[in-house]
Amino acid sequence: AAKMQESEFGDCTNFVLTFAAELLNQAQSLLRVGVHPAEVIAGYKKATTFALENLEKLVCGQVEDVRDPAKVGKALRAVVDSKKFGYGEFIGKLVAEAATMVIP
Repeated sequence: AAKMQESEFGDCTNFVLTFAAELLNQAQSLLRVGVHPAEVIAGYKKATTFALENLEKLVCGQVEDVRDPAKVGKALRAVVDSKKFGYGEFIGKLVAEAATMVIP
């Protein structure tokens, strides 16, 4: 799954382009059935407002003390495991220690 995501989205540049293309594709579908462009724009603005208001509620975890390698490592574990499954704890710990050492 991680390889598929990496090939599809890479550093998120491709994700942004893919997402924008899908938004345009959906807008085109709405325009074809007679929805006025102003209504499509208003809908996207409303969706943006909704997303920005609700993103904070969707946080599933947060590192309270970024200077604590154990807490940072715990957060990094899932990220590393998504790329190199089975190495999350080991690499997460190393990255957390390195990162916390250079925090000003």
